Amino acid sequence: MPKKKRRGSDIDWSNEILRCVGLIGKAFVKLLTYALNILITVLLIGVITGIIVGGAFGLYLLNEVDASVDSIDFLKVESSLATQIYYRDHTYTAEGELVELEDQRMSGEENRIWTDYENFPQELIDAVVAIEDKRFWTHP
Repeated sequence: MPKKKRRGSDIDWSNEILRCVGLIGKAFVKLLTYALNILITVLLIGVITGIIVGGAFGLYLLNEVDASVDSIDFLKVESSLATQIYYRDHTYTAEGELVELEDQRMSGEENRIWTDYENFPQELIDAVVAIEDKRFWTHP
């Protein structure tokens, strides 16, 4: 028995449109699933990397950084100190005796002392700020 040819009026367009929309919806859901899988994978890689880097940084801080140094007192320099130069005199012993070269002490033209900010003259502060940044007092 031969198949009956369909005419345009015999096609149920509402069902055909619903079927097409259903196929498009399935493709969209599949595409969205792939995108979410990629996003979740990238986020997990980022979290794992962050944990590893954070742990390594924490171990570095724990082992290498000395948190007990909380003042700058160790930076203060006594003005009476100068660099002294020594040599070993091997005249009397094989090991040698340390002898200071007194005329070779190293120091600047003038001895300087550590002072607090409150003791700086206002002219000095203004001069340093003018050289460094004229907006120093106005911008954060």
